[in-house]
Amino acid sequence: MPGPLALSPAQIRWVKSVTLEEGMLAYGPSDPESRVFEPGDRFFLHASEDDAYSLDDPAVGDVILLTQHAQATHLVRVVGVRSEPRPRAELRRPHGKRFPFRRECELLRMKDFEEAPLIEEAFGFDPRAQGGEVFEIAELSAFSAADTPLWLVQRRILAAFDGPSLRRERPRMTSSHRRERIVPLPRDPRR
Repeated sequence: MPGPLALSPAQIRWVKSVTLEEGMLAYGPSDPESRVFEPGDRFFLHASEDDAYSLDDPAVGDVILLTQHAQATHLVRVVGVRSEPRPRAELRRPHGKRFPFRRECELLRMKDFEEAPLIEEAFGFDPRAQGGEVFEIAELSAFSAADTPLWLVQRRILAAFDGPSLRRERPRMTSSHRRERIVPLPRDPRR
């Protein structure tokens, strides 16, 4: 698997929730709509008719943080000039009618549910950016209330993807109130 693609924290300007009800990782290897696997893979980010207008807000080259199930799972770079209606054949797919608009993006980073940080850990606060709209981080009311500089939020988000997994390395309290490191179980090599 190739290494992460070059990314400056200043490019991370947007956030979008992409949660699927089925509990699968949207825009991941198990998502039949996209099949995104590695950094550099291109795919179409989808939006409902109500949220399609916001899909055009990011400029080409801007980075969107995708969230789902209260976790930060993807960093994607916008490569398509504008959003467009999905082709008729795609509308017959499981989520096609629900998300009839798309914009081409490139995967930069992805973490599965076991490794993805909680949204609050990635931002340093709860951004309260839900629904399918694409939100500019600097315009979120929660961002203003947090009183944290944008550059620091952007660095935290990138560190959540490039640093060690926050979810696996989190120390826990034992009954004797001393900290111990949680050692993750080895992954099943068949997966």
